[in-house]
Amino acid sequence: MLRRSRVGTESAHQSHPASRQRAARLMVLATILATGGAITATDGVALAGTGGLVYIRSAVLPLPDTSGSGDGVTAASLACPSSHLNPTGGGVNISGPDPNLDLEIKSSGPGVLDDRWDVQGNNSSGSDAHMTLYAICSSSHLVYVHKTAHVPAGGTESAKARCPAGTKVVGGGVSTVGGDHSVEVNSSEPADGSDSNHRPDDAWFGTANNGFGAALTMEVDAVCSAHGQYMVVVGSRTTVPDGAIATSAVRCPHGTRVTGGGTDIDRPDTSLEVHDGFPIDGNDADTTRDDGWQSTVYNDDSGNTAHMKTFAICKKV
Repeated sequence: MLRRSRVGTESAHQSHPASRQRAARLMVLATILATGGAITATDGVALAGTGGLVYIRSAVLPLPDTSGSGDGVTAASLACPSSHLNPTGGGVNISGPDPNLDLEIKSSGPGVLDDRWDVQGNNSSGSDAHMTLYAICSSSHLVYVHKTAHVPAGGTESAKARCPAGTKVVGGGVSTVGGDHSVEVNSSEPADGSDSNHRPDDAWFGTANNGFGAALTMEVDAVCSAHGQYMVVVGSRTTVPDGAIATSAVRCPHGTRVTGGGTDIDRPDTSLEVHDGFPIDGNDADTTRDDGWQSTVYNDDSGNTAHMKTFAICKKV
């Protein structure tokens, strides 16, 4: 039984997979499957007593530079196991020579079928690179809320997906449809929703950059749960100098496990983007990446200093 619900925050027909936005993402998924990009490796480890969570890592995947002959984008998808079908969060670690800051995330979010984590990586660096996908999967009932927005050519756009009343955000992501390697994730992070407090614990916020020559669509997804105890841990404010890279990490408190993570950049700008973000291991006895979150941001000659923060959503177990 698929223990999940999907909610649209714009209109009933837009929450249905038959809408043009969902159909476009289904076409992307079909392309991924046809080209062998659906990764089902399960070399992550399921730990006893982790609150119904399992942590999955893909093999190291090629992220080739095809910007001269193609769009410079590589798509891949990591499926959750049948015992834990519902992704709470996921991410990607991108590596390779990158002197001009040309490796970054185009999309990272729950798949259209809600049983996998989808990623698109950009490479216009001039050299081949690699990426490793991560998925955090749950056996619990989850609610998936999505919010779509149009990103103008040469600009940025933001959107927020709010969790239903009585639920808390456990993860989320930002996905883009169309364009090329100049389309990037600027921010993807937990946010405050419609409840009475101001804590970033019941919504997901995202911003996408569009350096492409035509408008395109972005989708912000919030993964929400009515059960369990969660806390959002916010990392310190980190400076990202112009033309430079910054990395920060945040760890979950003892007795909790990470269910998702995100990255905030302090302003929308087509020259500021998320290079990567993924779960990390802590100082405990095991080697499972279930203890926190790490992310890296590029300031690709925006002309000004920027700042970033990393978020981890942690579940008490």
